Amino acid sequence: MQNKMIYKNLSDQFIKRTGILLVVISVWLGIDSLGAYRAYIQAKGITYVVFATPYILGISFLLITGCLYSYYQYEIYLSIQAKRQTYLKGIIVVGTLGSIGFISLVYGLAQVATAFARVIMPSDVVKDSFPLSIEGMLNLWGIGLVAFALGFFVGALFYRFKRVTAVCVTSTPLLVFIISLLSNYLFENDGSMYLMLSMMLVVKSLVGGIGQIIYILLFWMMGYQLLVKAPIKQYAHDLI
Repeated sequence: MQNKMIYKNLSDQFIKRTGILLVVISVWLGIDSLGAYRAYIQAKGITYVVFATPYILGISFLLITGCLYSYYQYEIYLSIQAKRQTYLKGIIVVGTLGSIGFISLVYGLAQVATAFARVIMPSDVVKDSFPLSIEGMLNLWGIGLVAFALGFFVGALFYRFKRVTAVCVTSTPLLVFIISLLSNYLFENDGSMYLMLSMMLVVKSLVGGIGQIIYILLFWMMGYQLLVKAPIKQYAHDLI
């Protein structure tokens, strides 16, 4: 009975949050379409129009939601004596299915806005952020799942580790990426080039292929292991 209640609560929360954001995205797309048309008329032609903001909002939302589930709501469910494994499995199931469904709806709204823009403007001016294809949809699903799983892992990291340690761990990949960019720009030697290529391969694997699956499973497993034996909030940050 408790298992069903946890799954239901997680699902209801996810649906309510995504519902609000979908309304925001719909309004944004309407305003963005009319704004693009106005710019096209005033400029007597623009280079291109692409609706990328809905995807940015959607992926950012999944990242933040995953973090909230593991960092903020985890302690709430522990306080009502919910089993850790049940709650964590619920996050994985609801997060996976919810992310796929939510991203699909964002994709659909963006495609509707793109089709509308091609009616009021020349079709060759309006570009697709993600192509209307199975491959494009699968890549987008993967990005959404990576974002949710990453958020879940980051929240778990901040729940278990002291804040300074968690900040150092989460900021290290970004610092390495920035250093690789700067070294390639400043020095232009073989070492900096190889470092840059390595970082680009890591980034590229996030947006397609088997790399997405590896990242998703890795983030889920690390987050799960951090939280499955975690203490209540009063004794959180119990690791280094």
